Amino acid sequence: MFYFSKTITTFVFPLFLLLSFHSTPTLAKEAFNTSLKSAGIESGHITSVDTADDKDIYYYISASIKALLSLLGIVFLGLIIFGGYTWFMARGNETEVGKAKETLYRAIIGLIILLSAYAITAFVGTKLK
Repeated sequence: MFYFSKTITTFVFPLFLLLSFHSTPTLAKEAFNTSLKSAGIESGHITSVDTADDKDIYYYISASIKALLSLLGIVFLGLIIFGGYTWFMARGNETEVGKAKETLYRAIIGLIILLSAYAITAFVGTKLK
């Protein structure tokens, strides 16, 4: 009986608290977004991507590079999963473990380079306008 009450206290109660804070009424959220958008328009800022009519070639180049880098991120995530699976299935074989470590090492280096390129592209893409 003690185990059951400990389980409820440990898992169910925090989940209930998390979900209770997430239940924001939709009408209040829409009213807040509307007032926030009107304040942004009055101050002269673009409030969404759809209202920006002056999209030029730099915007499309930046968006396509970001999409390509996102796809490459998925590839590197797959390589990390593959390296972990190879290491898991090596069962103590040193050559297989070495191959798995090399795959993980190269995938992590590639992911670091990819995240750097994504950050540079995001920064330069916003500054070109």
